[in-house]
Amino acid sequence: MRAPISILVSLGIFLAACTTEDSTPTRPVQAMKVEEATNTATPATPTATKLPSPEALSTAQAGSTEGPVSLVEAEVIYPEIESRCYGGIGENLNELDLSPTTRLLVESVYDEDGPWFFLGKDRQPEMIASIPPGAKFVTVSPDRRWVAYRETTKDSGDALWVNSMGGEAKFFLMDGLSYRDSFIWPGQRSIMRLFILGAPGVAPSLKQMIDPFTVASEAMPNVDLYSFIFDFGPNAKQLISLDRDLEQGFYYEKYDLQTESSTRIFSWLASNKGIDAFSAEIHWTEQGISFAWSEANGVSLALKIPPNKLDSLEIPLYRVMLDAKAIDGWARWWSSDHSLLLLTQRLGDRKFPVRKHYILDTNKWVVYDYCWNDAISPSSVKASLDNRHLAWTNYLPGSIPLGTFVLELETGKMVFLRDWRLLQWAEVD
Repeated sequence: MRAPISILVSLGIFLAACTTEDSTPTRPVQAMKVEEATNTATPATPTATKLPSPEALSTAQAGSTEGPVSLVEAEVIYPEIESRCYGGIGENLNELDLSPTTRLLVESVYDEDGPWFFLGKDRQPEMIASIPPGAKFVTVSPDRRWVAYRETTKDSGDALWVNSMGGEAKFFLMDGLSYRDSFIWPGQRSIMRLFILGAPGVAPSLKQMIDPFTVASEAMPNVDLYSFIFDFGPNAKQLISLDRDLEQGFYYEKYDLQTESSTRIFSWLASNKGIDAFSAEIHWTEQGISFAWSEANGVSLALKIPPNKLDSLEIPLYRVMLDAKAIDGWARWWSSDHSLLLLTQRLGDRKFPVRKHYILDTNKWVVYDYCWNDAISPSSVKASLDNRHLAWTNYLPGSIPLGTFVLELETGKMVFLRDWRLLQWAEVD
């Protein structure tokens, strides 16, 4: 059954605030705005999108002093805009082409200390009995088959546990955790413990690397990250991070955690111009390193750079011309094969912005428009393991979660799961 847009609007999906997970800073945001569509099961007719002329873009670009300035000449691309606006929003995951092994890991919006549930196609909500009520979600493994969570203890601070999604296995990792401890899971056998010194939102220091299956751990070298814009390599032994020099401004650095050494990279960026810290995105997988940043009228990208070629002046650079800056600092996602990038344009004033989201296909140089206007919290867009679906939770004023949206990238179909807050995607056998 499909709900008409008017019903969704009457639910109050015009947001004035959003929440974040763990230590991510909260920012006031504006409401989701679903563009007008018909309440039918037939995809909306694509409409032409008028792009500015190349001359106008070139003039605007030449006059811009924002963001990094590249020493490498970029290939300028004017992408096609393809509408994938679907008529109406559904209410059931059965309307999407989800994999039989794919689940949404969620909790009720009415009970944050209650049990967790799986939501999947052709399934009723399934309570996860192996994880105790009151557990606090931390992170999931790269293959989505393991979840780490915190459990509050009376005498020794919070404890960290790892549980298989199917509940067959469970590992105790450590206790004595404080509110300043945060965790990410960059490699299948590597959980990184971060330490947040000071108020939530302050960039972390690396503290400890833990193998969740042997509970072996090793202390990390003294690396204080300047910001939350960083990414680990596939083996979790190297990372690239944004840093700042008082004289030269922002720059990027590659750390080797085994040799405890670091190297400045991306020298093909003019360091005296600096880098807009909140308009850059970096993505490191086995296929290489991709780097993107906003321009005055679009986005520039370097795709799948080999780790030993980060300073080469011969790497291909692309400038994708749009009608505005297209990477917002609060919404980040890049598919695992580097082919799909979430672009976000900030509309309205800076205090209460509305964000319009697109997907850029770097294989076809096509921008997909899903008529997707809303405010999403930092890093809250989460992708299924096969990168075919995105999901995020929207909030009412006062940081009250309302429900979760799921978008199918290929068709533009979207469903709204009322009363469920998204934790992450999961895979089960």
